[in-house]
Amino acid sequence: MTMVGRWWGKVWTWITGPSFDDDVEKVRLATVRCCGFLPTVGSVAAILSAGNPSVLGVTAVAAAICEVVKAHKWTLVQAGGPPTLNGIVIEGDWVK
Repeated sequence: MTMVGRWWGKVWTWITGPSFDDDVEKVRLATVRCCGFLPTVGSVAAILSAGNPSVLGVTAVAAAICEVVKAHKWTLVQAGGPPTLNGIVIEGDWVK
């Protein structure tokens, strides 16, 4: 089992296994509901592991991912590379 850190206020809490996996899956499903984009497990895990307090919580992460991928999708010139959130590349597929 891999340990990943998650930021809760001013204390690092280490989460392993099913709880983290559940959070990743909840974010993926919430993102599909929010904008029709299904991010990869790796992308969501990286965002949650990064510990950015402004992007924690299922709804906040899903909304942030949607904002980034929608802006990237509708940009006519995508010379800036793949969509990223806080330096993390967002990979996945549009499902709607």
